[in-house]
Amino acid sequence: MPRRLTAALIRSAATRRRFVLAALPVIGGLALVTSAASPVAASPVAASPVARVASRFPAARPGAGSRAASAPRVALTAPRAGAVSGVVSVSAAASHPAGIIKVIFLADGARVGEDFTAPYSVAWDTRRFADRRWALRAVAISRAGTHAYSVPVAAQVGGRPTGQAELERQWIAPAAGPFGPASVWRRDISRAPLAPDSAAQVADLARQVQTHWGAVAAFNVRRYTTSVAVVGATQPRARVSFDDCQHKGYVPRGLHGPSGQFEGVPIPPTAVPSAGTDSELTVYSPGTDQVWEFWKARHDALDWHACWGGRIDHASTSPGIFSGNFGATATGLPNAAGMISIRDARAGRIDHALSLQVIDAAKWNQFSYPAQRSDGSGAGPIREGARLRLDPSLDVASLHLSPLAAMVARAAQRYGFIVTDKGGAVAVQGESSGGLVAHGGSDPWRALLGSTPTYAVMKGFPWDRLQVLPTDWGKPGR
Repeated sequence: MPRRLTAALIRSAATRRRFVLAALPVIGGLALVTSAASPVAASPVAASPVARVASRFPAARPGAGSRAASAPRVALTAPRAGAVSGVVSVSAAASHPAGIIKVIFLADGARVGEDFTAPYSVAWDTRRFADRRWALRAVAISRAGTHAYSVPVAAQVGGRPTGQAELERQWIAPAAGPFGPASVWRRDISRAPLAPDSAAQVADLARQVQTHWGAVAAFNVRRYTTSVAVVGATQPRARVSFDDCQHKGYVPRGLHGPSGQFEGVPIPPTAVPSAGTDSELTVYSPGTDQVWEFWKARHDALDWHACWGGRIDHASTSPGIFSGNFGATATGLPNAAGMISIRDARAGRIDHALSLQVIDAAKWNQFSYPAQRSDGSGAGPIREGARLRLDPSLDVASLHLSPLAAMVARAAQRYGFIVTDKGGAVAVQGESSGGLVAHGGSDPWRALLGSTPTYAVMKGFPWDRLQVLPTDWGKPGR
């Protein structure tokens, strides 16, 4: 989903991390680069420079060029996330129309080995690596000179395997969430006034549901939502590099430099963005009371990258809004605030407003508080940022909804929906469990959803009984 930034962004220079080029051969368009700082100081591997991979070719842009210029497909096939010991087989599947030169295997950037022929596999001697969690990746190099990195797999070398409870502490949002009672997400709107054209806006929203996807709104929990990483005070901080995926031709002001949004981010190397082309990721640091969110987040062997995003300081006392045109959604409203978290679903109740994605929204320069901007095309009357509630007089028990949809309905009667984005379906968001599963945890949504497929969760929801609040309702100073 394209993000339209409504304020002028001024060009600024961006510094890049420097590496010392080693006198090593170039194979398949890739040069090995060594870094003076080794991530494996506790391991015998640290006695020699850590091999890193740096591309001499620009990453292929989606849709650009011929098939030969496209990035290869690559995925790790072994080992699975979890504990490893001794000598372990690490394997990957890779393909490209022009063919694959080789696949290089990395552990947090440290070279494990490479293979030139399929099936691509190497032996990893974990005894030479420190006892801790390592992010395993494969990088495939095509004969067309392009390359791609696999999604990381977290491998725990030494120690006891991490249990489900500890994994959930790190890879799903905490019960209270980052935002407190002062946020727009926790406000009771059950007695708020209605917009004069509320009925017309609701009729258009109901039309959007009825004419798409079998007349059932989406419950985005596998794709097009956000994945959460909860970090401690000792998590190393790093710069997130800016990817110019929208072809601005410059680095927007405020991302890098002192107090930059992408500077000093405590982002784990094994974090996993949510599936889907938005690749959204939330990083929450309870100890510093900060939240970061990223759009089109990705990690290569060197750095984290993102096309856009932002940081919220003092999250627990903030209004729960990104300022200065930052943030991962089209409106500058955080995904983590309006998603249905795994802990919400387990508790059987949702004590905050819910993010709502629509298909057709009002034009980009017509948005409503708490939205800070919009990417609307003008195809519908509903403004991004609009607050909607379910008629508080409606008897939810009489609707015979799925358990999750009934939770949504009760929350919508008190806290309502906030339109945060637009996309290919009217949708609510559930927290991605991708990070948890990637680190060896079990997927809580399997039990929470039961036999109900995600596409049927919102079946029967009474969209025609919603009510729209006035434009900019609740905006300070109004």
